[in-house]
Amino acid sequence: EQVADEAAKKLISQHKEAVTYFAARDIYEAIAKSPEGQAKTFLGSHTNPAAAKWKAVLDAYRRRHLGWASEARVLVQNTSYEIPALKKHVAACERQISECMQRQSELTRAETNAKARYEALLKELNIDGFDPRRELQAFAAAELPKVYAEIEELLQSSGSGLAEYFEAFARHAAGTSKEDAGDSDSLVPLWRALASEGKSARIEDVEQRVPALKALRESAAKAAASEAAAPAALGSAAVTAEPSPSADEGAGEIDWGGNSGGGGGGI
Repeated sequence: EQVADEAAKKLISQHKEAVTYFAARDIYEAIAKSPEGQAKTFLGSHTNPAAAKWKAVLDAYRRRHLGWASEARVLVQNTSYEIPALKKHVAACERQISECMQRQSELTRAETNAKARYEALLKELNIDGFDPRRELQAFAAAELPKVYAEIEELLQSSGSGLAEYFEAFARHAAGTSKEDAGDSDSLVPLWRALASEGKSARIEDVEQRVPALKALRESAAKAAASEAAAPAALGSAAVTAEPSPSADEGAGEIDWGGNSGGGGGGI
């Protein structure tokens, strides 16, 4: 029978697989509280067919004591299957919670270590960390001139002696004497130029001392120029290699040797 009450419909849909005594009682009470279920005859029976049928089901449960058997079956099923399954589910959830808490603690510890390393790195680089790229560029722009000045001062104060030590080491490694070594200016020429002239040293002056350096620089410039010209040459070659339409049409014709200017030889 059709049931108009929404609460009763919900209970019927919920217990449609197995209608127990308590389910039948709840469904009947929901229908009886509805306006259709409250309508009764002079003898007290329900005029609504759905209410009358669910009242008959409930009376059958009570009259034959089937309610006890139904609920006993439910208790046995809950004790044998439902409760152990719920216990397993609870244990699995607790295990998952424990693993998640352990993972959270590991991530928290890793986050703390990462923050400490980050703070130490910022302190080492002497920046605030709001914009690391710009701050590092500004720091380099401010500190590199100081470093260059210190290196220049060091080279001017001790560069000549260090060059002589390097020259002696090179002679010792090569197994030659000072007289056989020849011109010592060919060893570390940039070093010697910076040591003697500082910032005013020019590459041209160094090349005058060491002609091989000039030749090496010129060859490097030629190689760079050839590498830069290679893509342009490839592009022009690709354009030249495209066949013209007239050439294609001429290549498609067959020369039978029968041109008008010459006398065709017969067989």
